[in-house]
Amino acid sequence: MGLPMQRAAAAVSPYVAQGLARYVPAPETPVSCSGTAHCTQTGIWMARLKPNHPQHAVFHENWRQAYVAKGQPFPAPDTLHAAGGLTVTARDLRWHWLGETNEVDRLGYAHVTVSAPYA
Repeated sequence: MGLPMQRAAAAVSPYVAQGLARYVPAPETPVSCSGTAHCTQTGIWMARLKPNHPQHAVFHENWRQAYVAKGQPFPAPDTLHAAGGLTVTARDLRWHWLGETNEVDRLGYAHVTVSAPYA
């Protein structure tokens, strides 16, 4: 069995440590959609370019996220980046669901629910 030892602390992003971001565990079942589709699940979605796109390496920033309600279209790509020469179309994007769906009570009101920050 061996000797009991203290586990090393999990690595924490400097952004999380500074309170600029928070840790969100990945959903158990990955969900992704084309940029031209309508949202299949309410929550936070992250935009990613197709790997073969010429601006793939430039586009990927963790802040390219949006809260989208089920049935709504995903944001237009020009709202995801400032004028800077990026030429991205909706068909170039793949949206990945990160979770964080707001809960709806019995009266139909949505209550913002955010998972606990990573400690």
